[in-house]
Amino acid sequence: MQAIIPDTMNGALILSVIDFFLSFFIIAGIGVVLSLFPIVGRFIGQGIKPAAPAPAATPQPASPVVVPAITINEKHLMALSAAIYAVTGPHRIIHIEASEASADGRA
Repeated sequence: MQAIIPDTMNGALILSVIDFFLSFFIIAGIGVVLSLFPIVGRFIGQGIKPAAPAPAATPQPASPVVVPAITINEKHLMALSAAIYAVTGPHRIIHIEASEASADGRA
């Protein structure tokens, strides 16, 4: 049986060139299919109406947040200082206060 493309290096190069040009047709076909999606979406979505947006709720005034006074034990302060020193090096704690995330001053 005689092959159309010979089983040699020249045949491999010919096959590579044919594959190169055929890839353009395949990529163009994918582009055509993707370009049809908006058109098909218009036909499918004609009977579907978007839901009406819900009316905006009137904002209620926020109640003030009451944070109780915090007293920090000296042992806790030493532990915080030691942890900060171990992680970041020597630092001096100037101020400690409560945060909204935690009631005991830690975040």
